[in-house]
Amino acid sequence: MICKNCGRKSYSNGDLCKECSYLLNHNNHDNFYNDRGPNSKLIIPGVLLLIILVCILLFPFLKSKAGFKGEKFSAISALCDSGPASNVFAGSKTLSDGKDLFFKNPYDTQRLYAMDDAGNIRKVSDISPDSMFYYNGYIYFTGAVNDIDTLGTKGLYRIKPDGKGQELLLSFYIDIGVFELETLYDGKLYFVYKENREAAAEICSLNIETKAIRQLHSIPDNLFDDYAYLNVTKYGIYFQDGEGLKKLNEDNTKTKTIIRGFKAGIFNVYKGYVYYVEKSQDSVPILKKVRLDGENEKTLFEPEEKWANRIKPIVYNDKLFFLVTSDDEKESIQGVLYTCGLDGENLEIVSEKASKISINNDNLYYSYEDSFDIFNYMNYGEKFENLRSNPMYKRSIGSGGSLAAEEIFFDPRPLNRGWQSFDHPSSIYNTSKKDFIETRYYYYDDNGQLYKDGWKNIDGEDYCFANDGHMLCEEFSSDGKFLGKDGKVSGFVAPYKENLTFFEDSFITMVSNSYKDRPEEFSENNVSELIERDEVYELTNMFLESQQIFSAEDVESLKPGHSFSVRGINLVLTVTGYEGYNDKFRGYCVGLKQTRYPNLEFKLAKTHGDNKYALLFNDGTSIKPATVSIYRGSLYFSKDAVYKIFISTSQGLNLMPVQLADYYNRYKEEMKQISGEEDLFYFSAALMDYDRGKEDSKYYIKEVMQIE
Repeated sequence: MICKNCGRKSYSNGDLCKECSYLLNHNNHDNFYNDRGPNSKLIIPGVLLLIILVCILLFPFLKSKAGFKGEKFSAISALCDSGPASNVFAGSKTLSDGKDLFFKNPYDTQRLYAMDDAGNIRKVSDISPDSMFYYNGYIYFTGAVNDIDTLGTKGLYRIKPDGKGQELLLSFYIDIGVFELETLYDGKLYFVYKENREAAAEICSLNIETKAIRQLHSIPDNLFDDYAYLNVTKYGIYFQDGEGLKKLNEDNTKTKTIIRGFKAGIFNVYKGYVYYVEKSQDSVPILKKVRLDGENEKTLFEPEEKWANRIKPIVYNDKLFFLVTSDDEKESIQGVLYTCGLDGENLEIVSEKASKISINNDNLYYSYEDSFDIFNYMNYGEKFENLRSNPMYKRSIGSGGSLAAEEIFFDPRPLNRGWQSFDHPSSIYNTSKKDFIETRYYYYDDNGQLYKDGWKNIDGEDYCFANDGHMLCEEFSSDGKFLGKDGKVSGFVAPYKENLTFFEDSFITMVSNSYKDRPEEFSENNVSELIERDEVYELTNMFLESQQIFSAEDVESLKPGHSFSVRGINLVLTVTGYEGYNDKFRGYCVGLKQTRYPNLEFKLAKTHGDNKYALLFNDGTSIKPATVSIYRGSLYFSKDAVYKIFISTSQGLNLMPVQLADYYNRYKEEMKQISGEEDLFYFSAALMDYDRGKEDSKYYIKEVMQIE
């Protein structure tokens, strides 16, 4: 066919000339021409046609880049490669690798466990993860770095699903800062890092394959409010700061304010809407939604429960699943799990007793765990017993968000047989496990009843249990028998032997519980009482504290700008330089800076001729040592133990030695005459001498010296 436009022969079987793209088959397009008038011609050069075709194909994408309007917003949702993106904002309770379900096991201090299709359960890691994600054969998660031999206070780990190959990829020094792993998408981990109170919050990505970290955006400290809540979408990264909801372009790292003044306690982007929680003037959490252009704001749910303090929403299969809970810092937690449509319609209660929620593999998982006052060792037994009586549940989610009947996912009650151990979170450093935990042992009989309050014979051995159910060990029973580390009756050895050995190069002080707390009214739980045993005196309700001591070799290897963490007081210090001798601190000092305690001045000080540095601080009134609690319980003294008291004489301050028992009895008698309170007894002293160094050492205390 000869083209009428260019005069060349075209071998195309189509409607357009291959040379100039002129319309060849005129008769088939009469209507097309008639719309343009009798003399019009359609001339589309080849390059122009290509541009038009490309634009047609890319039109949705180009339009989305310019900004969605109307229904086009529906293409924008937060993304995650291993479960709903909003899971992380609800606590990342579960995770799936496509075969097994991984979960934080509440019955083992939230450590990482897995369950296969047959219901078999195995431990994966001894670390209790915060956020966790799965990618390409590994589970990536964040968790505390409590080992004093490992740098950093919080780290990014990875481990294989079978529990092998665990490694620490990144570690950060965090005291009051932030390291939050927000999501994993397209082979990249996105996180927010804020080193301390004054630092900017850095939005970063970590390429898992190349291990390259890229800083995407800095939120100045004055604009950062607790959390950024990263929502990674195909069209940008949404986050909030003090100015409102913003979108970050990952390619050029430019940001744009999407909704000015937006402020949420938590939010999730789903199909063009932001589902978020804000607090009313009365501090009531309210669940709302608003379109990404700031229009169509709507209240979805306002709780009627007077105790409501938080709402944690997850969006999945066009349904909202959200947990309403009380403030677990003030009371035992209460919680109700709800579901409704995306406009708040069809509201229904899923569970009237829940405090944890997660979604994976089209299943909704929830459980009740009371985290109120978990560091109070007086509540350990009650917390353990309640926890072991509450199963974890699940309900299958249909394609339209419908829920199947409730079923038990993990029930600890059938396992409540025989010996059970539990690592309670503690403020005391555990030298054997290198963590802030206290391990206690409990025993259930064949009917699932917890042994409590008294002696029980188990497999031919006698054990004594406290009234809260934990096995007594390394202490005296009420009838005067000393129980060893295994709970069996044995000869006396002080329970803090390992602690003193571990911190043998440190300066150890002892403090009565009542002295630490300084309560207005004493209770029977914190009063220190001196009890005479066959071999030793026992002084109850005491603490041992270790001063932070560092070797000269370690300290002098630090350069200005280097940081290190202080365990036990959760503090990160940065070296500012070497200062020489300081009269106030009475030693050769290394200057330090920190942001956790703005009114305190910290230094590392070395006295003349010493090869160790002590961490000291000035609170404006005096120089004090920085200490960490290493033991809580009874201290044991030899019968002739000496208490040295500072007394003022005409010649100055002198030390007056007195027998410990005499001092204790005299002190209590004086306090009874002064205040009428016989139980008042403050005790703060330095440990000067104790029995040690031999295999048969009892580690009872021989001599202490008054501090305050």
